[in-house]
Amino acid sequence: MKKAIITGAGGFIGLKVIERFSALYEIYAIDINQIKSNNSSVRISNSPIQNKLLKTFAGEVDVIIHCAGSSTVGFSYQYPYNDFQNNVNSLLEVLEYVRLFSPNTKIIFLSSGAVYGVKSNLPMKENDTTNPVSPYGYHKKIAEDLCLSYHKNYGINIAIVRFFSIYGVGLRKQLFWEACMKFKNFSDGKINFYGKGTEIRDWLNVDDAVNLIETLSQHQSGFDIFNGGTGVESKNNQVLNLLAKTYNENIEIVFNGETREGDPDYYCAETTKVSNLNWKPLIYINDGIDEYVRWFKTL
Repeated sequence: MKKAIITGAGGFIGLKVIERFSALYEIYAIDINQIKSNNSSVRISNSPIQNKLLKTFAGEVDVIIHCAGSSTVGFSYQYPYNDFQNNVNSLLEVLEYVRLFSPNTKIIFLSSGAVYGVKSNLPMKENDTTNPVSPYGYHKKIAEDLCLSYHKNYGINIAIVRFFSIYGVGLRKQLFWEACMKFKNFSDGKINFYGKGTEIRDWLNVDDAVNLIETLSQHQSGFDIFNGGTGVESKNNQVLNLLAKTYNENIEIVFNGETREGDPDYYCAETTKVSNLNWKPLIYINDGIDEYVRWFKTL
């Protein structure tokens, strides 16, 4: 059986990747935090990512899904050093492991649409100029540049996927979680949220994201960059009102008009490249929200 390392395996996406890939690969899962996998065949290391440790832990492998790293803009503003360590240095250890010990390994690096930063209100294409506006976006861009350097100088096979707004059952942070927590404690009146409500995002269900990761694992890219999104624009007020209606029809959403640092008005992916891989998202936002609310109410 082929072998795969999954870094950041205890995180939201990492756990989903374990579920999907364990039927296809012998899994070596690594995370500094505890990994709550029900699959007894998965080999687990609760350790920092270090290139020599990866060699000892797994030997040579066929693919690495690099899910490790910080995932919020707010954290990067508050703890820029830690965010750099999590998003750049952890990847550098993976690249060095492949360069030194497993040169035929394919790396799938989970980047972010945050590398695009502030752009005109047009779907963002992979060959657009990047213009990050937050420490998180800059760190992801630095990590992407490292990937390109290691491909050009050492021939490492790398696919970068720039995910946009991922959500789904199990996610306990960011907008959907924040909203449902507010709904849960709601008694009467209005519920306030940051922003104007007109901000546009591209919401991708985590199951579709994992499908894309699986597709990229089978694609011989050499080096390539792909957008991980639906290509569908959703305004925050539309999404939050749909969440509210699904949760409780009597909830009224209002926005305070303030904008968080590093939070541009527009993020939506142009998806021609991933469509050409015969991948497409299968879960519509209405269905995904319904599933998320039903899960949240079981907690």
